[in-house]
Amino acid sequence: MHARPLNRQAALYIEAAKKIGASYTIIHPAGLVRFSTNGKSTRIYKSQVEANNAVATLLARNKYHTNRLLQKAKIPVPKLSFCRTVGDAKKAAALIGYPIVLKPTKGSRGHRTVLEIKGEKELIQAARIIRKVNHTFLVEKFHLGKDYRFLVLKNKVIGIVKRLPPTVTGNGKQTIQELIRKLPRVKIDAEVRSVLRKQGQTLASILKKGKVIPIRRNANYSTGGSAETVDKSQIHPAILRLTVKTAQTIGITLAGVDMLIKSTSEPPKDNAVVIEVNSKPSIFIHHHPDRGRPQPVAKTILNHLLRL
Repeated sequence: MHARPLNRQAALYIEAAKKIGASYTIIHPAGLVRFSTNGKSTRIYKSQVEANNAVATLLARNKYHTNRLLQKAKIPVPKLSFCRTVGDAKKAAALIGYPIVLKPTKGSRGHRTVLEIKGEKELIQAARIIRKVNHTFLVEKFHLGKDYRFLVLKNKVIGIVKRLPPTVTGNGKQTIQELIRKLPRVKIDAEVRSVLRKQGQTLASILKKGKVIPIRRNANYSTGGSAETVDKSQIHPAILRLTVKTAQTIGITLAGVDMLIKSTSEPPKDNAVVIEVNSKPSIFIHHHPDRGRPQPVAKTILNHLLRL
């Protein structure tokens, strides 16, 4: 019987523990590890740190409550509406105005999120699909901008990545479906088909050699997106302050703050919106980005948790 491989997030924290001289005990290979030094200890489960309190974690999981709380704190967020039925979604879309986004009320990693819905027919199709799995969902105003993940620890931004949607590049021979099968983490679903349809393509289409097209609007790493690290010097100070305020408003010690930003060199007013807050942010994309210089955040996080 083969030993279960250690969770990759936990493995990064263990590597960091060795560098700072902290001891560790693997409680479960699924990712539960205890770290100790100088009489102090903390547990981490995959990407969830013990320092994040239960109330803040539950708040962050509920995208509707998160949005409302941030709005009250005067943090720029998209307009959104809580829905239970297709009828609710149609009313919300009429009130908010197209284009819109449909997403589950709870969840992470961008699963079952459909972006830039421009009309009622497309809305009905997306709502019916999402309701097969989720009894409640959100209709949210779609905003233009690049997708950024800010890793916030207490009152400081310790890592930034720009997240890019997955694409395929034609070779004049293989179908789009065959090209997608070569990509990691990409599942062919309703969103992929919708994105292709909007570009006049299908899974059976054969792209000209060198032609690049997106196959998702969603840039989440877990659904096939790629990550490019960004230095803090490239981000306007007011945006950095906004990400810290966002994490503090929810009450999370270690948070992944997701924002859509038109220009990183400009202040956030009419330029950036917070779309989600994650209470168990991945550190893998910072340590092993597809592009850019690695950001070894695990060591910084452990030092803070163990008060070194």
